[in-house]
Amino acid sequence: ENFILDRLKVYWKDQGFAFDHIQAVLSKGLSAPLWHLKQRLSALSEFLKDTKGHGTHLLGAYKRANNILTQSAGDKALPALQDKLLEASVELDLVKHLNATRAEVPNLLNTHAYGDVMHQLAKLRPLIDAYFEGVMINVDNPQLRDNRLATLDLFRTLLEEVADFSKLEG
Repeated sequence: ENFILDRLKVYWKDQGFAFDHIQAVLSKGLSAPLWHLKQRLSALSEFLKDTKGHGTHLLGAYKRANNILTQSAGDKALPALQDKLLEASVELDLVKHLNATRAEVPNLLNTHAYGDVMHQLAKLRPLIDAYFEGVMINVDNPQLRDNRLATLDLFRTLLEEVADFSKLEG
């Protein structure tokens, strides 16, 4: 498998795909037929090249969430998200849309509608931006802080169903 993955990386690089995009899609190995992986790679690349900047802004939000989670939670398992601890309207909106998107993404992935997956993820961008602007994540209350970290983890996990966004540059 490693040999095939290495050859595939070179082949797709020669076809003009960015190496970090290839790494992000192949991070889970040969988890799907090659044709589906190529479709996923094409959709991810188009999403990140979007002239409206949806992809790059969402990537920036992912990196910000990932950094906060790495610094604040480390390897510690976070408790499950508790709706009763959501205070601000931006928290409620984000979690509502994350849950709705999380319900849609597996169906879209199963039907190989990778462009539609990217379109659904793009809808999260203004919500996560509002969340970062309107919510203090590292508060003194440990339950509230862990719940806010769990919200970021839900966001991160959702994006990682598509590709390993931590492998992407930019």
